[in-house]
Amino acid sequence: MPTTHKSFLEVRTSDAATVEIDGEIYNLGAVKSIFASHRNYIVWFDDKDDLWYEVNHKLVVHDDEFHAFWNNCRKLASESLHNLSSEQRRAAIEMRASALSSALESKYESANLAIIEAFNYINSVNERVSKKRYLVGVIGSAALACAIAMLLFAIYRYFPVDDIFQSCGTAMSGGALGAILSAATGKIEDARFDANATAIEGYMNGTLRVLYGLCGSFVVVMALRSGLIDSKLISSDNERFFAFLLAVAGGFVERFSANLLTGLSSTSK
Repeated sequence: MPTTHKSFLEVRTSDAATVEIDGEIYNLGAVKSIFASHRNYIVWFDDKDDLWYEVNHKLVVHDDEFHAFWNNCRKLASESLHNLSSEQRRAAIEMRASALSSALESKYESANLAIIEAFNYINSVNERVSKKRYLVGVIGSAALACAIAMLLFAIYRYFPVDDIFQSCGTAMSGGALGAILSAATGKIEDARFDANATAIEGYMNGTLRVLYGLCGSFVVVMALRSGLIDSKLISSDNERFFAFLLAVAGGFVERFSANLLTGLSSTSK
């Protein structure tokens, strides 16, 4: 049985609460915690941490300014919170509750400022977490590429195999280094960065950056081996170092090539 109260101020946390004022019944449902209560309104969280409010319909009439605020409040509620910890998620919800309480008292300037702060807080947390995952994906996949490159170098050194193993090792090690330099020196907010990405998407986006770099390094190293790239500066003594330098450059410029391809695909639609 729901507990019936005669005022919003009498409401306490319970599984089911009902308020009856001047013959009008307000069914609040589950009340896990109360953020604010007043004789004319109440703001509370249910057992799922969803935010709710109720007002005395005979005394409180919502004007156009409140409806504009409420639209922004609903937009805030639709923001992705999956990258936030439980404490951070609770803080974001309480920011929204604080804004709602101010709006119910017609303090719209404070309410709108609180909404903006909540938007900025959620976006900053999402971006910080996604950047960390993105860079972990870059460094982890680059480390794996370097380990494979070392294996290819060892095979070439100790076994009678074609020097393609050395070229592939050069491309992988140089491309991985170039991709790390690209991620460290350029803006991370490129075509493959998504601040709202899930954990798996964040790591994969970083891994894709290294894969782009490896593709670029393979192209330039194979171009050198095939003779498409030639220079008087290249000799038998420094060819390996020149190939590694080209591989690093190929891995570094992946950002520009990937963003160029993204831009061309978007303009063609």
